[in-house]
Amino acid sequence: MELREVMLKSGRLRKLDLEGLSDERKPVFPGGFCVLLGVFNALGIEYMEVSDEAMREGLLYDLLGRLHHEDIRERTVQSLSNRCTVNKAQAARVRTTTLGYLEMVAEAWELKDPQYVDMLGWAAHLHEAGLFISHSQYQKHGAYIVENSDLSGFSLQEQMVLAALLRGHRRKLPQAIFDALPEHCPEPAFRLCVLLRLAVLMHRSHETTDLPSMALTAGKARLDIAFPNGWLDTNPLTYTDLQREIKYLKAAGFTMTIS
Repeated sequence: MELREVMLKSGRLRKLDLEGLSDERKPVFPGGFCVLLGVFNALGIEYMEVSDEAMREGLLYDLLGRLHHEDIRERTVQSLSNRCTVNKAQAARVRTTTLGYLEMVAEAWELKDPQYVDMLGWAAHLHEAGLFISHSQYQKHGAYIVENSDLSGFSLQEQMVLAALLRGHRRKLPQAIFDALPEHCPEPAFRLCVLLRLAVLMHRSHETTDLPSMALTAGKARLDIAFPNGWLDTNPLTYTDLQREIKYLKAAGFTMTIS
């Protein structure tokens, strides 16, 4: 509304003096502003963010995906995976497992929308991308790569969520990163991250092994995991990692139990 007042106060086009507004655009600027203001008022829009891409690029990406019956984002993830020499076998194992966990808790955690399946799958595929830079704190490197790469087909919000999942998939869970996500994103993103962390932990050996048939029961800020009788006793290293994970999650205000 400040811009509206400035324009009304100027009175005439030749007196309109806005930083960055060229003389060539002055004749069309007020008309475009009025149309945009009308859209904001009609749809109840409160703010607008600048996109690095033009609308024509988004339309072309969408059209290309439809013509080939594919999501351009899937190809983008594959391309980034190749550039970072991600271990595809490990990525596939984690992806399959974490999506299985999601299926068990999707209803309780309100994660049934296909977008959550896609996002969790992409995060699982790229969770080790940071190893391309260094093994030390590679979760931070992976998040940096995703956050600062040109990911065709991804919106800025999707890119932020994907980076947050990679950043939080191991060790200390940085709650502040999830809280900084756009509105309506923090809670579902945090829950997806909990599932990704669990899948990565269960595939700690980086080998193709049969995992136990686990039962996951989800609450608002809680996840209860039931293992087959005796499994935890015969897998002490995984049990130790799970105990450490319980402490990490507790520090982030989340409760996980194992039995």
